[in-house]
Parts: sequence; C-alpha cells; structure tokens
Amino acid sequence: MSALSNSPTPATGSPGAQRATSQTGESKTSHSRRHVSAKSQVILAGLDLSLTATGAVAVPANCDGQWRRVHSALIGDKLTRHATTAERAHRTQRLADRITGFCKGHGVTQAWIESPAFGMRTSQHSLGELHGVVKVTLLASGIDVQVAQMGSLRKLLLGNVPRQFAKTAVQAALIAAGAPASWSADEFDAMAVANWALSEAGGYCLAQAEAA
Repeated sequence: MSALSNSPTPATGSPGAQRATSQTGESKTSHSRRHVSAKSQVILAGLDLSLTATGAVAVPANCDGQWRRVHSALIGDKLTRHATTAERAHRTQRLADRITGFCKGHGVTQAWIESPAFGMRTSQHSLGELHGVVKVTLLASGIDVQVAQMGSLRKLLLGNVPRQFAKTAVQAALIAAGAPASWSADEFDAMAVANWALSEAGGYCLAQAEAA
C-alpha cells in the first residue's frame, strides 16, 4: 500500500521534536511514541458481507503498507432454492460465527462492514438479516463494529469513481498497489473497506485526490 495520508511525526532527536512540548510539558516525541504503541494494538477488519461469498480482510493499523501482514478469507454457505426458513436462519448464524471466528483468529479489535447494496439482485431480507446477526455476534465477542459507506470508501481509493465498472477499478487500483492478483472480487471489496478503516484509524492507506 502506498499513497499515504497520515502526517509524519518529527524524528527523535530532531530540533523540532526537542522543542515541541504540550501544555502539560510532555514532548510531542513522547506523545507520538504512545500513539504508535496504541496503534500497534489495533487490528482492523474489512467485511463485504454476502450469503454465498463474504470477503474478509484483517490488517494491523500499523501495517505500514506491508501486504504480507494482510490476511484475507472468502466465507460462504450456499443453500438450495427450496431451503426452509429454519435452514436459512441457521445459515445466517453459521456465517456470523465463521466471520467472527476469522476476526478473533486474527486478533481483530474493530470490524468495518460495507453498507449493504440493497439495489443489487439479491435477497434484501436475507442480506439485512445477515448484517444484523453479524453485528450482534461481533459485538458479543468484544469486537467493535463500524459501517463504511460504499461510495465514500471507493472515492477514497479511486478519487473519481467511474459510473460503470467501479468494482473493476477498485481491483485494478489495489493490484497496482501490491495486492495479490489471485484474490476474489469479494476479497478486493473487503480490502477496500479495510483501506477506509485504516484511514479512520490514522494508519497508512491508499488515497487518491479527486480530479478537478
């Protein structure tokens, strides 16, 4: 990952770092070290929820653009068209448990979920249920949950979002930055969510300015 959006901190021992102090008398260098330490304990997840192919990505807030520290998974559970209401309900809980298991397995402290795209050809009712059950299951496991708006996270990554083939543009941008080309479309979408989460956490993220 490149095109970084967080502000640099003065190097230890530099004149600026030595002179700068807060109102409490604490140096900015000490404050910066505390901030870096806190950020190192934050593990973020980006989730693109789907009944058949949920993309999940886990990344430390201090990954500093190192793709080897990014972990991804594709989680799904297909049913027949004739599945009963009970079977569909149990699938929703299984998916929530597996998604939460992925997050807990990678030490995630905060999960970001892409807002549901109800305009797509999918079961709105079932997808809405999945979003609710996943949120409750994550929260019950002690993982903070946030929602990322699709338009906002794409704009951060692309600058100008094309009217057509936006998903393809997202994939191309991430591959150009070093993401594995072998990822599925859902994993790329999850990474776009994680990229937004990194920007919110003050970490290194991919960001493009909107063209005039």
